Amino acid sequence: MNEWRAIIARDPGNVAARLALAGAYLAVGERIEAFREYQRVLQMEPDQPEARRAIARLGKHGSQIQRQPPPLRLV
Repeated sequence: MNEWRAIIARDPGNVAARLALAGAYLAVGERIEAFREYQRVLQMEPDQPEARRAIARLGKHGSQIQRQPPPLRLV
């Protein structure tokens, strides 16, 4: 996942890297992070089919994720 994060840090608009990162998150059970990455993809490309399918697969869990506030950051 670090490779995908590094690519995204250099090129935040890289849809392919974001899709790969979202898939990697799903593979390790990080559904919330995967959902967020798919959302970012859809913000850039609203008709992106892979992201739309993934959001649909996340289903009810995805809608619960949307309602959660962002995590707090300790400083």
